Formats: sequence, structure tokens, C-alpha cells
Amino acid sequence: MLTLILTVMITLHPIGYVHNKCMESMTPERIKQEISEIEILPEYAEGLKSVEACRYLDLVFYLHQNECVQFTTLIRTGEERGVFATRSPFRPNPIGLSSVKLIGVEFREKEGPVLIVEGADLLDMTPIYDIKPYIPYADSHPEARGSFATAHSDDYLQVQFPPELLNKI
Repeated sequence: MLTLILTVMITLHPIGYVHNKCMESMTPERIKQEISEIEILPEYAEGLKSVEACRYLDLVFYLHQNECVQFTTLIRTGEERGVFATRSPFRPNPIGLSSVKLIGVEFREKEGPVLIVEGADLLDMTPIYDIKPYIPYADSHPEARGSFATAHSDDYLQVQFPPELLNKI
């Protein structure tokens, strides 16, 4: 079998940028608790028509703080996995996908259109390349398995603080 390999240069232009309090990488569980604002560049504002009818959106973004590629990575259990079997940000092509809940759409005098979202595992100033509506009948996979992540999805730690420390918070 003959395989033809083409190398294609692709140019992508951000349609907007993420704004939140997350300046450095942290666990997905932690970062997804943040409310983020997606500032849409004015030339793409028309593309938001009717987006408020969507409850969830998929954001295609640039992993802008990655400086290396790792084809294997250690997961939380200490096991080594291939990058395509993990959610590692250190990928051959630095693009990512984040599914978010749309909280609201605002038009601000200074910034222009802004999407308010919950659940984005993105850092502040992450460039957004595209926004797609999450469509349950097309995007949901009820029979899906989460690989290594599912095995520990119900694991919880109980953290206890002495009352004298809690009073300082």
C-alpha cells in the first residue's frame, strides 16, 4: 500500500481570547471551577448571532504556553501513556478542545462581545480559534469509556482542618 504524505502549512487566526484568574497550569478539576470570559474580536461578532440559544459550547483553542512535545506522559497513577490516550497539553499540534457551559452573552462598550462561560480548562489569554455548539444527539456518547480517568472518577479525599486554622480563612 502506497501512502502519500502531504505537508500542509495551516494559518489560523484567533477569533477571541480567554480572560480569567488562571495564570498558570493547574488540575482540570480546579481550573474548571472558574468563570471565564471569552472576548470575541469585533470582526467575528456577527458569528455570535443566536449563540445564546446554546446551553453548551465547544471551544477550539491554542495551547499557547506549551514549549515542548511529549509523545508519552505520566498520568496521575504514575503509569506511562501515549499522548493520544491522555489529556496532556504537550501535543504535536498545540490545539485543544474544551466543552463549556454558556452562562451569558454580553456586549460591552470597550471589549465588544463577551461570552461568559463555566467549565473552561483554559488559562488567561488563551487564543480561541473556533466556537461550535454542543449538540447532544451528535456529540454525546453514552457508551463511552474514559480510559484511565474513569477508574478513579469516584475517588474523594476527606480533608480536615483544625478549627483554629479555619478561623483564619
